[in-house]
Amino acid sequence: MRYSDLPFEILEHVSDYLSTNDKRSCSLTCKGWRYPFQKALWRYIRVKSYSGVQKLIRSIKKSQYVSTTYGLSVYSLRIYGSYLGIKTSDIEFSELFKHLPNLRCLHLELITYKRIYTDITSSDKIWTSLETLKIQWEYSSFEQEKINFFECIKACRMLQELEIRRGLRNELLYFSMNDFDNMPNNLKNLSSISVYINHNHDFLPTLDTIPNTAPVFSVASLNINWDEIRSSRNESWNIWSPLWLYYLGYKYPNLRSLRLNIKPPRMRVLNRDNSERTISLLRSNQNAFRHMETLDLIRDQDLELSKCILLELFIPLRVPLRHLTLDPGPLGDLNSSYSMDVIKVLESFSRTLQSFSARGFQLNLRDKDPSFKLYSYYPLLTNLCINNIDVYLDFGQLLDRCVALKELQFCAGTLVINPNTTTETSKQQQHGLQILTLRKCSGFIYEKTGCLLLNMPHTFLKTLTIGHIQYVPPYERTNVYNQSRLTLLSQLNDFPSSEDIGERKRNETDSEHHVLTSHRIAWIYTYYTFGPFENGRVKTTRLSKSGADIAFKYFQNFPPKCFFQTLEHKSLYDEEFDDMTRACELHKGYGQFKFGKIESVHVVNNTYFILLFNSPRSSSNILSFIKQVLIAPCIYLRSPPKAQVQPELPFEILAQIADRLSTDDKRSCALACKGLRHTFQRALWRYIRVHSYRGVQKLIDNIKRHQTVSTPYSLWVYSLRIYSSYSIAETSDIEFSELFKYLPNLRCLDLGPISYERIYTDITSSDKIWTSLETLKIQWEGNSYIHQRINFFEFINGCSKLRKLEIRKGSMNQLLEFSMKDFDNMHRHLKTLSSITVHVNPTSDFWTTLDTIPSTAPAFSVTSLNINWKQQRDRNGSWNSWNPLWLYYFGYKYPNLRSLRLNSRTMWPSTLIMDKRETMISLFRSNPNAFQHLETFDFKHDIYFKLSRFILWEVFRELRVPLRHLTLDPTQLGELDASYSMDVNKVLESFSKTLQSFSVQGFECISGVPNPIFGLYSYHPLLTNLCISSIDVTLDIVNLLDKCVALKQLKFCAGTLVIDPNTTTETSKQQQHGLQILTLRKCSVAFEVFNYVSSRCRCLKQMTLYTLHIKGSICKITGCLLLDMPHTFLKTLNVGQLRYGPSYEETNVYDHSRLTLLSQLNDVSLTDEKTKRDTNEIDPEHPALTSQRIDWLYTYNASPHYKYKRVKTTKLSKSGANIAFEYYQRFQSEKVLQNLKHQCLCNREIDYMEREYELNKGYGQLKFGKVESSRVI
Repeated sequence: MRYSDLPFEILEHVSDYLSTNDKRSCSLTCKGWRYPFQKALWRYIRVKSYSGVQKLIRSIKKSQYVSTTYGLSVYSLRIYGSYLGIKTSDIEFSELFKHLPNLRCLHLELITYKRIYTDITSSDKIWTSLETLKIQWEYSSFEQEKINFFECIKACRMLQELEIRRGLRNELLYFSMNDFDNMPNNLKNLSSISVYINHNHDFLPTLDTIPNTAPVFSVASLNINWDEIRSSRNESWNIWSPLWLYYLGYKYPNLRSLRLNIKPPRMRVLNRDNSERTISLLRSNQNAFRHMETLDLIRDQDLELSKCILLELFIPLRVPLRHLTLDPGPLGDLNSSYSMDVIKVLESFSRTLQSFSARGFQLNLRDKDPSFKLYSYYPLLTNLCINNIDVYLDFGQLLDRCVALKELQFCAGTLVINPNTTTETSKQQQHGLQILTLRKCSGFIYEKTGCLLLNMPHTFLKTLTIGHIQYVPPYERTNVYNQSRLTLLSQLNDFPSSEDIGERKRNETDSEHHVLTSHRIAWIYTYYTFGPFENGRVKTTRLSKSGADIAFKYFQNFPPKCFFQTLEHKSLYDEEFDDMTRACELHKGYGQFKFGKIESVHVVNNTYFILLFNSPRSSSNILSFIKQVLIAPCIYLRSPPKAQVQPELPFEILAQIADRLSTDDKRSCALACKGLRHTFQRALWRYIRVHSYRGVQKLIDNIKRHQTVSTPYSLWVYSLRIYSSYSIAETSDIEFSELFKYLPNLRCLDLGPISYERIYTDITSSDKIWTSLETLKIQWEGNSYIHQRINFFEFINGCSKLRKLEIRKGSMNQLLEFSMKDFDNMHRHLKTLSSITVHVNPTSDFWTTLDTIPSTAPAFSVTSLNINWKQQRDRNGSWNSWNPLWLYYFGYKYPNLRSLRLNSRTMWPSTLIMDKRETMISLFRSNPNAFQHLETFDFKHDIYFKLSRFILWEVFRELRVPLRHLTLDPTQLGELDASYSMDVNKVLESFSKTLQSFSVQGFECISGVPNPIFGLYSYHPLLTNLCISSIDVTLDIVNLLDKCVALKQLKFCAGTLVIDPNTTTETSKQQQHGLQILTLRKCSVAFEVFNYVSSRCRCLKQMTLYTLHIKGSICKITGCLLLDMPHTFLKTLNVGQLRYGPSYEETNVYDHSRLTLLSQLNDVSLTDEKTKRDTNEIDPEHPALTSQRIDWLYTYNASPHYKYKRVKTTKLSKSGANIAFEYYQRFQSEKVLQNLKHQCLCNREIDYMEREYELNKGYGQLKFGKVESSRVI
């Protein structure tokens, strides 16, 4: 399938995953992808400057004259950056937005609503299409400004997501309960609200009205950032009240996500004085927050509000929380008087909680135990973040309680292993933790090696992000500056390619020196650029190659004696860091992270990681808990980078795209887009086609060369096809054994002209390729010797997983002798074979083995059988005759057969059928279960059509075979035996309930009724495809369309197509038909058929007219025979070799006109000159002048000798078309004839054609409603 057929939905999905540069590359590289990727580039617009806004407006205006304007593709527009007021005043936002009718998301940053609202009225279309609006509030003390702001929002009737941000000077919008009530009246689809507001409402006078508030069922997400500022009216502080939750519980019953950011706290008096009343009100609404899944509460300093909401509201209401975040704020101080019982919170939501984050406050622990313990199981908890002070976390107990934990972040505390909770069973249980974020852990530096070993041998990482690592001893025992800042990253499975590194590591065998027993990745050092520890700028860098060698030698001889002096004048780092200390840093020791495997390492400068030196006992503890993290695809030390990683495109979609592209497009995409390189390279190797001997050798060399890479190309090869003609000398040099032994995943093998003997001598049956093959196409090259046949079948039977088998005839038309025993033996080895295509010579004598056929072992897997039989002399010199009893055998052998194609040309079974007809009929009837699933039957044979009649009526009809697709072709060289004609009506009636397509050609048809016009006398409701090719058949198109109501494709050849007036009624003319494809070849057609087909078959899309004699009288006044099809709008028209005139009995064949005019009614691509000319040509008696011309076509004999005809069709040249137009404009004018004496209608290479003599014969005009493309054949 070509790339042009790729579904547009898949391309749109692909473009959403790609970066802007990759979208641009794909739109420029692949021509078929240009439009969807250009549309993707315009879908999301980001403008960062004043000039960018002006450029966007000009680009959209300029594209208004193309067929698909760029403005229609814009779904999202974000304008941000710092603009001066003078510049933004010059921007015509009305000109921008009126060309964006499909805009869904509008994000205006640093541009206030006033600037937009003054230019655009509420009636503009942009407000009716917007689904997401992010807008900024500009402070104003006037009440009218607030009203205008809400009117601007309410105009967006389709709005689903709303975000109101604070102003340029942190101005907040005054928001009351009435504002919430009034806003959703016009916004029926609003589902998400995010606002930065100043709470301004006194709840005490309105508490009784809250239960009667109108609920808003559409809102599912609410994000409110509350701030307290002084009121401009009375200079008092607006205090936030927990009663907002009482109101929100009634207002938003379907709320699923609630995020509250409340700062600074001014509610302490309210909580203490009215706590009992507030709690009773909150609990009075039992249906509040019944669908709440996410709660994110950010509150400065005071945690009493968090305790009130969680313990007094959500826990008694049994809110089904899944995601809970508690954060007292990044700038708030910790108030130890209000600690948090985190364990109680976790237990309250243990059945539903999936993620929990508690930061920045002191934990209230039970039993005065300093360690953090979990007392319940949390089967759904996957994400846990704890960031507190003086908290000891038992890592082993945490993993036991949270069995589904995927991500753990632990900061500002101590991570330990409690020996009282650690058992041998818990150590052996595997855990699925994937992301680990740490800030502190314990350990000590070994005095003999100077190393603190962090051993993680079972951890195989995809990504390690590391930075600012320092190994700090306790502050009370040593100075803060006396700390180690050197880290070694190592792994167990690193395979270095450098010879010097390999030689060095072969000598590193000391088990006490950890640095010498693993493969080093990098040495990392953390340092200060200026200032003391508190104010210094901390950075992390890798040691240079020389610095890594120095560190290695230093710790190889640790503790140093004389080696210390050799480091005084050497730098561990690059030149830009030569001001840092040298040897004095090494004696502090280092920390070594020892992993099983690391794919990539990122050194960052936004991470701070500290390791504390404690006691020797802590070293074994940390070793124990790290070993429990067995599978960790990704580990971040403290926090992952803030930059979002581009999501990976699903491999299944890329593989589907790659399979549909051409080879050139696959290569272009692999080179243009870095993210798609691997997939498209794999697609290039999946299907290999070799055209020459040199190509085979090149393929073998490439496969051998890439065996040393991580993923050899040979593993991607699924299909290999070798075709073209090779000499024996060339193929003898090819080492096929070297080729096939590297293709373990090969599924399809097509050996083309290469004989099986050339392969079988090089490769034994034990090679893996034969156990993986599913499709094999091979050529038989041999004779009738028994040992050659045995070797050939051994070769085929060795492919145990084979599903499709094709055996072609040899280069000299040699055919393999195939008997009934060969079929049985083949299926005994190939249990999964489903499709068989063979070119064979039949050799079985059925009359001696008839009794054994009913007991043959059935092959249930075979569903398709395609046999090409050919008659040849056997070893005794006699002819092998094809026997219809093969069908008797197939009925037992293949009970699930769905497709049967038989080609028995050059066979002679007529005598056999006449002699033993009754015996064979009784045999076929004896197996009523034969061919009960057969849907497709294709039978080709020579001359004697009685065999087809025997199979159809005596076998298939008696067995009631459910045929859907039937093809009969008894000719090879066009010969016809009129003694065996075909009753098409009888065939169609026999399978009328199931037949969907029927093709019959090459014989004389009879309709079964005494009428010279062929017609169908039964309805065929399922027939969609019909092909009739016969001699002396007159087909009634009216009767055909009436009987075949579901017909989609009609092909008629070698007959006459007419309209029978006896069958034409007014009712049939008005009934529309769904015919889509019409093909007329080598036949005669009455001219009135074209108008009838156009008026009745208005769904016609494709039409082919070739070698036709169109019967009709040419008008003597206009010289035109009009074939009017005004209701036909074609996508494709194929035309050639048309003649016009009466029937052969009425006139001489040489008097027929061979000139054709193609025209249409709605051609809009006319030039000004043609338009001016056609406006003056309105005479209805001249059909050529009342339509818009496409082409003039002329059919002629390309050979000057009439004895040898070579008929062709060509388009008239531009001058020839003008001559023809002028001639028929003034038809039969003597002045026109004189002007044409020395002019030629066509090109010079056919200038021997007659000129005015051809014009006076007239022309035929095919007049369509519309033709998208036409082709001369």
